[in-house]
Amino acid sequence: MSRLKDTFGRTIDDLRISLTDRCNFRCVYCMPAEGLPWLPKREILTYEEIFHLARIFIGLGVRTVRLTGGEPLMRQDIDVLIDGLIRLDPGLDLSMTTNGFFLIDKVDRLVQAGLKRINVSVDSLRPDRFERMVRRDGQLVFKIIEGMRRARAAGLAPIKVNCVVMRGYNDDELLEFVRWGRDENFQVRFIEYMPLDAQGEWDMQTVVPGRKPWHIFLRMVCFPVMCLPRWFALPVQVCCLSRRFPRLKITQPIHRTSLTTGYR
Repeated sequence: MSRLKDTFGRTIDDLRISLTDRCNFRCVYCMPAEGLPWLPKREILTYEEIFHLARIFIGLGVRTVRLTGGEPLMRQDIDVLIDGLIRLDPGLDLSMTTNGFFLIDKVDRLVQAGLKRINVSVDSLRPDRFERMVRRDGQLVFKIIEGMRRARAAGLAPIKVNCVVMRGYNDDELLEFVRWGRDENFQVRFIEYMPLDAQGEWDMQTVVPGRKPWHIFLRMVCFPVMCLPRWFALPVQVCCLSRRFPRLKITQPIHRTSLTTGYR
């Protein structure tokens, strides 16, 4: 079997499939408050087209598939899609990135269909901050967290949290996030604010360097930390914490050089 490789000769075994460009949130780091012109339905991949493409990529050695959007849970009958992908390869590592809004209502069907794990975007644990960042009712953060707990009870693991850190918005909540991740057994990932907003308002002054959440984390622990091997130039730091803590991940696409890979 021929395998997919990139220009550096590395094997490619993961695939991301965007199910829709639509989203029910209006996150400040992603799109304007009024939204964007959505693609017409005829330009969105049908489930049959997705099955066809997935079959080809699985044949080329892909073993991990992530469903994304927009917000993937806005697609109708998504459990049918998940079931069909698992039928192509029962051992497929199938995951999803979601904002969590629909999770509490759909998670049982997702698990039954074969979904393995999820990443949930949560940028603030405080309703007023959450509302400012996603431009939706701040009380929804509690619904999302409850959906994550139901997902954990249903067997999805690990449950990862994506938190975009922005100066003046949520950069003073990092310690709170780490403690929450520890208490709930969620894996927290802090992500630097990237210039991907459709309204073009990205400002370097709003970027919080990845070293800040790293230092916040070090303040919290008073015992040696085991970190997975990483070259200093990589934009991602993964910290494998001891028994009391889940993993913490820091993604820093802007400040790519890391201060440290931690203590051993």
